[in-house]
Amino acid sequence: MTNAIIYARFSPRPKAQVEKTDSLEKQEDLCREYCKDKEYHVVRVFCDPDRGGADENRPGVWAAVDAIKRNWVLVALDDARIARDRWLSLHLRREIASKQARIEVVNGTNGDSIEDEMTRDLQGLIDQYERRKTGFRTKQAMLRHQRMGRIMSKSLPYGYRTAPDSPLHDISGLPTAMVEDQDEQANIAKMQVLRCQGLGYKAIGIRMDKEGFHSRSAARWYASTVRTILIREGLSD
Repeated sequence: MTNAIIYARFSPRPKAQVEKTDSLEKQEDLCREYCKDKEYHVVRVFCDPDRGGADENRPGVWAAVDAIKRNWVLVALDDARIARDRWLSLHLRREIASKQARIEVVNGTNGDSIEDEMTRDLQGLIDQYERRKTGFRTKQAMLRHQRMGRIMSKSLPYGYRTAPDSPLHDISGLPTAMVEDQDEQANIAKMQVLRCQGLGYKAIGIRMDKEGFHSRSAARWYASTVRTILIREGLSD
């Protein structure tokens, strides 16, 4: 009987979406049914809760790779559970193949033909595209909320401060509204003028320091910080 290792992964997501997603337990149950039909003996189960498919820092998947042995099978619900990044997916498959083991998925293609490999490659590219598209939409939504005065993280974006009359979050108790900080907005306006004059991000930082336009921490301006601020404000590419 072939030995099998089950791997399950669950991405971070809002509580409202959890019930619509295959939980770790549901993934494991479906993988166990698959193994039963294939007459595989499940040796171990590895999981990565709250980990994205493009995250390389997943203790569960690497532990599964370390544990798998020759002629064993790593079973997952689908290819996206293994990885949603094409390079990472190929790397994991090569690591497992180097141990003369293989990956099989409950929902997907498990063959070794050129057509099967092409199907997996295409699906991997689609998964990667969807992940990046979701990330872009999330970023744009956060920027929209910030411009409307809503606090979206513990650290306020440069150019804003907590609103004096801000309501508090029901759970965290932290302020939820912000307003423009006039001093920091003046600094952003100065950055925009320098950028329009053709200065690069590093040169802008040097000029800001030299002319007394201080950063929030009073440290010197870094090119990466200047770039991040201008891009977030829609003032640069």
